[in-house]
Amino acid sequence: MGDIVIFYRNNRFAHTGWVVKVEGDKFYTIEGNTSGASGIVRNGGGVCKKSYYNSNLPGTKFITLDWGLVQEETVINSYGEITANSLNIRKNPTTNSAIIGKHIAGDSVFILTETDGWYKVNYPFGIGYIKAEYVRLTY
Repeated sequence: MGDIVIFYRNNRFAHTGWVVKVEGDKFYTIEGNTSGASGIVRNGGGVCKKSYYNSNLPGTKFITLDWGLVQEETVINSYGEITANSLNIRKNPTTNSAIIGKHIAGDSVFILTETDGWYKVNYPFGIGYIKAEYVRLTY
């Protein structure tokens, strides 16, 4: 349950669905671009609940999502002031990420969110990340 199913037919992967229930060999899906008819219906134009027996679908694959990779963000939507003499703006929230800009002490930044000690901020050329410990919230 919760997997993405990728249906295999005519020697290619051709359709996907979201697995919402499993009972032994039988699994239930919600799929788009299909119809309520049995089996896989090409370009059916609707979103429908369907069910299949895995043993009848050779080659079909299931993808289990790793939700542990999803980082939780806290919405800040506030202004802050840079407290470090020089602060790198990074492409991603890690010190190994590319430096895409810099701030200096006293600069004002608009903070969008916070994740694991990093602020996502607007800067003149887009969105970047800065270490939260070097910013004082000014609201």
